[in-house]
Amino acid sequence: MAMSLEEILKKDWTLLVTRPYTLFGTSLYQRWFDPKQINDLFGVSIPDNLYIEERPNSIRRYVLKDQLDKFSESIDKIIKNDRERAKDIFKKGLALGEQAKTYLDDPPFDNLEKAVNFLVDLTLHATVFSYFGYPVAKEVNDVELLDLAEKLRGVSYYSQVIEKIIEPLAQKMAGENYSFLTLTEISSGKYDIAKSRKKESVEGKKFIYSMVGGTELVSYVTNTESVIKNLEQADPSAHGWQLYFSRPHTLFTASLWQLWYESPETKKILDVLMPDAILKEEPLGQVNYYVRPDQLDTFKNSFKKMLAEHPDSCFEALKIAGKYNEEAKEYVEGK
Repeated sequence: MAMSLEEILKKDWTLLVTRPYTLFGTSLYQRWFDPKQINDLFGVSIPDNLYIEERPNSIRRYVLKDQLDKFSESIDKIIKNDRERAKDIFKKGLALGEQAKTYLDDPPFDNLEKAVNFLVDLTLHATVFSYFGYPVAKEVNDVELLDLAEKLRGVSYYSQVIEKIIEPLAQKMAGENYSFLTLTEISSGKYDIAKSRKKESVEGKKFIYSMVGGTELVSYVTNTESVIKNLEQADPSAHGWQLYFSRPHTLFTASLWQLWYESPETKKILDVLMPDAILKEEPLGQVNYYVRPDQLDTFKNSFKKMLAEHPDSCFEALKIAGKYNEEAKEYVEGK
């Protein structure tokens, strides 16, 4: 029997990542972890997931620790015990990326299902495997695998495939409100609910989307902030997060920092992002900023590479930053 939202929220969830997705985008993200493609590749998945919209088109993804551990162990074994297979997966990820690049201008797909199957194949090889495999390759200091993983983490095409190929197909099928529907609903022709969900979103409600025991559930609620707070009461460092810094901020001002780390402009400058974070207020007025250690390493390495290869550009960037800092100071003092 399908679980209620109340029953689902009582499970022992742990935050995995944050992502900039609509309801449709979230259900598409879930499709990466649905059988059968992921099981064929890795032998296991993370089937049960909870997604909570924290602000418009920005979700937090929660997983069950035992399922996450089993999946991580599977990737660990591939990297450590089957190196050639690991290399093949990374290389196929790079090849699929090149293939995706050619599809952006001339998409070969005439229906949504075929496009989604290609996307999942791309993301499993190029995104999921590099995300979970990078820390393991670093642990065993496999330079070749690390290089392949960093290439995949540095250049990603799945967001462009979604924007330029999948979303137009979804809109063609379900109409302009397709973003308020799940992939399953669109594939089943259940379009009518989109209008009322859009109305709820305009009124300030946010969605909670889950896939538990193979059953999809969508709810729009008034206050997801309290739900998130209840789920994240535990110490983030106990779940693999690293304290990056602690500042005398409110949660709102600290969230402005996070916008910079996940900004497309940051991606243009450094080629990488640090999109996942937990902002925790403790004590009052002091915010601890937790990040994923592997993302922090990649982010720092990008800085080092930029300084080594383009010192003049770095100097110009610092001058521009100084100019903006002075303008901001004048603006504040003027206020």
